[in-house]
Amino acid sequence: RLGLGATLHENVYDGSATHSELHAYDQRRVDLRPYAYQRDPERFGTSEHYGWTEDKFRQYSVTQREDFGEYVRAQGFKLD
Repeated sequence: RLGLGATLHENVYDGSATHSELHAYDQRRVDLRPYAYQRDPERFGTSEHYGWTEDKFRQYSVTQREDFGEYVRAQGFKLD
């Protein structure tokens, strides 16, 4: 799991430890459970150090389910 230093902020946001926490998490994730494949290498190329942060960057760089609002409105939900 991502360390509390990157996710827990009391009373005020302090991002000074975020970069090192993310790097440490990436390294633990690669050591314990490396990704079997890299997401969308045709678009992003391949990365020698492919960790969680790179995977999430790639995942959220591509718009998904643009029609979701239209779909749930058709189901009777009010989003406005």
